[in-house]
Amino acid sequence: MASHLHHLDLDEDVGNARPGVTKFITIPRTVVGKLIGKGGTTIKSLQSKSGARIKIVDCQVTITGEVAKVKRAETLIWELVGDLRLKTITIGQTQIGLLIGAKGAQIRSIQEKSGATVKINPQAGGANADAIVDVTGTEAQIHLAEQLIAKAISKADPIVGKTSYFHAILITFN
Repeated sequence: MASHLHHLDLDEDVGNARPGVTKFITIPRTVVGKLIGKGGTTIKSLQSKSGARIKIVDCQVTITGEVAKVKRAETLIWELVGDLRLKTITIGQTQIGLLIGAKGAQIRSIQEKSGATVKINPQAGGANADAIVDVTGTEAQIHLAEQLIAKAISKADPIVGKTSYFHAILITFN
């Protein structure tokens, strides 16, 4: 699970814990709306059920409260997220066109064949930097999408003459 805890390890004995811990969790973009809910109803319900304060900014969930309440909120969030995973793949700027394909046909094909969602953020690393590709789905969907992406960008760039590469980071939720 990709999360980072400040102030306290949640596995410590609750009796010795200080109140007011904060836990950070990264979630797939595709479930942000689901966690917030229409008019914020889901996030309000999660806060009510857990007793913790929950804040979502982009894909970062911040949970604050007493240890037991933070743990409960995290459990409720993972129940909503299910078995979705997020994998971040880095590709060269010159490979974006290969991944997208003519009129988006290549990326649509990858999504249809794998069942994963593939989103490209070409400017994530700044101008002239590598592009970030977020792949969201089950482990099997991500694995297939990763293979299809590698195949799509494996052609040499005829203009620059560079061969393709990519770097992947897997963030698991469970």
